[in-house]
Parts: sequence; C-alpha cells; structure tokens
Amino acid sequence: MIGLLGVIAWPLSAAAGRNGGLGITTPSAHTVDFITTGDAKFMNWGTLLVLGLLIGSFIAAKATGEFRIRVADAKTTVRAVVGGVLMGIGAALAGGCTVGNGMVETSLFSFQGWIALLFIALGVGAGTKLWLKPSAAQPAAAAQDTETYSTSESLDHNISNENPSGNSIDATPSKSPRNTHAFSGFAAAPSALMVKDPTLAPSKKLKDLGEGYYALDSLGAVCPFPLIEAKDVMKTLQSGDHLVIDFDCTQATEAIPHWAATDGHEVTDFVEKGEASWQITLKKG
Repeated sequence: MIGLLGVIAWPLSAAAGRNGGLGITTPSAHTVDFITTGDAKFMNWGTLLVLGLLIGSFIAAKATGEFRIRVADAKTTVRAVVGGVLMGIGAALAGGCTVGNGMVETSLFSFQGWIALLFIALGVGAGTKLWLKPSAAQPAAAAQDTETYSTSESLDHNISNENPSGNSIDATPSKSPRNTHAFSGFAAAPSALMVKDPTLAPSKKLKDLGEGYYALDSLGAVCPFPLIEAKDVMKTLQSGDHLVIDFDCTQATEAIPHWAATDGHEVTDFVEKGEASWQITLKKG
C-alpha cells in the first residue's frame, strides 16, 4: 500500500503544480506550524499525511490488540530525545529525511539523494556494529579452574540436578508441546563442551527469583533494546538457568524466540500477560 501511494504521489503532485514525492520532515514541520499558528497555508497534503500516520497507527494497533499506553522510563526518554535531535540535525543537513532522500531524491537522480543514501547505509552499519554485536564463543578455561560436563551430558542435556559445587541446576529439556521451535536434546547441543564457570555472576539488571530463575523487566523499552538486553544478561547466567523476560515490544515476540533458537537456548514458556504485554522464559543452553 505504501509503495502504491508512493508511485501515485508522483502524477498527483505533478498535476498539483509541484514535482515531488512522499516526505516526513517538511510535513512534520508544517504540522507543528499549523498547530501553533493556525495559518491555513500549512494545512496541505503533507500535513494530512502526518496526521494520517498517527490516526492509522492507532487504528491498526487497536485492531490487532497491540495498543497500550506506555510511560517511558528515563533511559528510553533520553534515547528518544537524543535520537530525535540527531535525526532532526541530519535531516536539516541532508535537505530531507530518510524517506525524502532515500526514495524521492534518488528517484530524481539528484546528488543529494544518492549521497544521503550512502551515508544512511554507513550510519546503519555503524549502529549495527555498536548495538548488535554478535555473541562470540567464550574459550574454555583450564580444567583445574572450571568444572565441565561430560560429552554425553553436553549432547543430551541430561544433567544432574546437583553439581559438585552444590548449586542446583535444572537443565532437563521442556516437554511442553507448544515449544515446537525450541531446541532440545541433540538439536540444541553446542559445538563444544558446556562449561560451568564458578566466577560467573548474574547481571545486576536481573532480579533473582530463586531456584535458578532470574527476571529481566524490559517493559517500556522500545525495540530492539529488549533483545539487546536479553543477550547481555544471558551471558552472565549459568547453563541451565532460566531467564524470565517481561516486554511490550511487539517485534520482540519474534526476535527473542528466533535468537534463542539460533543460540541454543530453550523457550520453556511464552504467555501474553495483558494487552500488548508478553512474558517469555528461556533456559540457557
């Protein structure tokens, strides 16, 4: 639908006496100007586009049961303000937003559009390297410093509930029929022996629920931060520990289980706690 609207916008805008396509930056500025001044010249198709985005998003969220009033925490607020300011500065310097440059100006084959698109790609690449670092396999420590599972235990995850150090570990794969996408048994076997690291301490971001269960509260965090934080804190847990994540980021309903399956963790529970709110439990592989 958006693609069709983008194409239709060209002949319609040409018929209206201007040659342009979809954009967000200038229409957003016009929307603020109209609200603050009431000047009718700022009420145009761009302004209606911005208002339509808000109304359409609300209708779509209500229709899919994903609407929820969120009160952002301090960290999310700072991220949003700083990110918004940087995007505004970038749009001013580039003469348009990502849509205006990446779709419209490139279609006009202007230097502005193609140069902006190049730096958009470089910026996305830099952001990916900064925030979405791939998890690297940790080298096994010397045998005298750590306790390792046997090869058979590593392959079938059939680990005793009591390890030599006295810590309770429950690494028995879940038999829940709804966890069809979770790894268990040989499918979840790592490429090397699992290592019990006695020096590993759970992250301070986690709440200890007891019996090897730890809670991560990601409610209010926008995507992809629930996934990023889950990756970070999972590194601090022992194999067999459970991570309970509360989140209200819709994209994470797919991103977190996908990451868990890829990294060999098991989804033992996944429930909807309320309107646009979910809780997922992962057992570290």
